[in-house]
Amino acid sequence: MKRYDKLILVVMIVVFGVGIFFTARGAFESYVSFAAAAESGRNVQIKGVAVPGSLQGIDGETFSFEMTDMEGAVHRVSHTGNVPVNLFETDNVVVKGRFENQQFMAHAILVRCPSRYEAEE
Repeated sequence: MKRYDKLILVVMIVVFGVGIFFTARGAFESYVSFAAAAESGRNVQIKGVAVPGSLQGIDGETFSFEMTDMEGAVHRVSHTGNVPVNLFETDNVVVKGRFENQQFMAHAILVRCPSRYEAEE
């Protein structure tokens, strides 16, 4: 191999490794509270329960709802996209996002399907 080819190979391996690192880092994030999320200012995951009856449509694409985190703190969560069908029927909701201007802006909402885990009669 020529020296130039080796250099290109090393650069590609480094770029690939950095890509894997940043991709895997998101998969291993732990859940934090609303207080820790506000303090960090980074993208985080918060696990909690959606408060029934708190859904508000801000405009045609954005909605918000209140959520109680695992420490009992209640905060409003905003999201651009569709409202998950069983948002208020499940016992666990995970929101991924960050605080912007005193409001938690979720870029993803994960909702567990309760019927999938119930035993058949």
